[in-house]
Amino acid sequence: MSETASILAAPLTADEAAVLEALRAAYDRDPDFCFRNFSGIANESDLPRERAAEATRALRLRGLAKFAKGLCDDMGEFFGSGYAITEVGHLIAEARRARADATPAEA
Repeated sequence: MSETASILAAPLTADEAAVLEALRAAYDRDPDFCFRNFSGIANESDLPRERAAEATRALRLRGLAKFAKGLCDDMGEFFGSGYAITEVGHLIAEARRARADATPAEA
């Protein structure tokens, strides 16, 4: 198995899964303005900022999140840097969601 395949095949931690879902939701709401800073990711994932930052960096190393700086808001004002889900990350998030939807709820 290649290094890339093994990185992608490794299971996500609970924090990574929460961040991936938060990034997916941000993208699904508005693909043009889906980048989030660590505070935004923490708010959307219900994680403390430090844990959200650690999980986001881990997702970036796995190719499931990407980083950009020099981001602009919808008025063209610069507001800094942030992270967004990658295409591969979105595919994995959708597959995880479909798998969860297909799993019968436990009584």
